[in-house]
Amino acid sequence: MSIRDCFEQLKKTVDEARAVSEELEGIMEKSVVVSEHIVDSIDKKMAEFENAGGAAAHNSKASVKKIRIYELAQELGISSSSLVSALKESGYGISNHMNTLDEETAAFIKRQMSEIKRNVNEDHQEEEMEKLKTAHPYLAVRTLHARGYTVKQIAQMLDRGQGEINLILNLAEKKRQMYL
Repeated sequence: MSIRDCFEQLKKTVDEARAVSEELEGIMEKSVVVSEHIVDSIDKKMAEFENAGGAAAHNSKASVKKIRIYELAQELGISSSSLVSALKESGYGISNHMNTLDEETAAFIKRQMSEIKRNVNEDHQEEEMEKLKTAHPYLAVRTLHARGYTVKQIAQMLDRGQGEINLILNLAEKKRQMYL
């Protein structure tokens, strides 16, 4: 193949490329017009929907309150990094403390955390009660009484008689008065 033939073939390829480019530009212009038409149509339908009484439903969805992860963490009394980690592990698409959650999701998380805290507190109270049962009765009775339990409740918790509980409390009171 001669240089002239190569040049002609190159020129033909460039001309074809220009034609394709012009065709693509025309397609792009048409797609912009179609997109604008779609957006206008959607805007028109939304306006009709709002005017037909759907505004309340639309506005309630549009005004869904959001809460940032760090704000939710503050409410829960935990660090935002631990909340982000927990939410990631639970499958939420959270990447940092500035992400937001809708109120419904935040309320669900608050309920879950409350349940977890309640279970942890119950476990902690059970452990503490076992420690108190094995502690000296004088210390156990005074500790429970200081927490506001009645003589009857303390007796039941420690499996002791109410008379014994009263005796311990009376001794503690006499000792306290002696040092006043």
